Amino acid sequence: MSEFTPCQLATPARELPSGSNFIFEPKFDGYRCQLVIKDGKLRLFTRNGLDWTERLGRSLPESVCETQDCALDGEICALDQNGRPDFGLLCKALSNKSVPLTYFAFDLLACSGERITSLPLCARKERLAEAISSLGIESVKLVEHTLEGDALAESLKNAGWEGVMAKDHNSPYQPGVRSPAWRKVKFTRRQEFIIAGWRPDKKTNAVKSII
Repeated sequence: MSEFTPCQLATPARELPSGSNFIFEPKFDGYRCQLVIKDGKLRLFTRNGLDWTERLGRSLPESVCETQDCALDGEICALDQNGRPDFGLLCKALSNKSVPLTYFAFDLLACSGERITSLPLCARKERLAEAISSLGIESVKLVEHTLEGDALAESLKNAGWEGVMAKDHNSPYQPGVRSPAWRKVKFTRRQEFIIAGWRPDKKTNAVKSII
C-alpha cells in the first residue's frame, strides 16, 4: 500500500444535482488531508502529498495497536464554540498548539493493505464506518451522508456552514481527477486577489480605490 494517493477533486456547481444515485454531505471548511495508518503509525498528508503530521497531528495518537493498515480521505478542522468548522481558527492552529483539531473522514482508499479505490463509493463508505469504529480515536469522526440534499443544504446554510457536497454513490475513487461524480455547492462565493497598489483620497488620505 502506497502512503499517499492523489486526491479526487470535486467539480464546482451552482445547484445540487437530481437523481437517486447521489448522496449528500456537509462541505467542511478545513484542510484536505489523507490519514494513513501503516504498521500502527499515523501520518497526515495534505492534498499535495506533503507530510503535515507534525503540524496538524496533535489531536491524534502517534500510533495505534492491533489496527490494520488503511488510508482515509477527509478534512482536518478546528471547530468553533458551536461545533462548526472555522477556517480562521484552523489557520491560527498552525502556530497555536493549544487549538484542538478534529479529522472528518468521508472516504476510504485502502483497507488491510489493499487499495479499494475501484469499489463504488457506497461500498467504500461501509468499510469506512467499520474502520473508524475499529480505530476508536475520539478526534477521528465519520462524515454522515443523506439522500435528502435540499433539506441538508437548508439546514447547513441556516447554521452558517460553507456548503454541500454531492457524490455519485456508484462511482469509483478517481485519483488526481476533478470529477463530475463529486460536486461542491457553496453557499457564498469567495475569490482571492493580489492588491498591487491603492489610490488615496485627496481630502482624507483614506483608501479611495485599489489597483
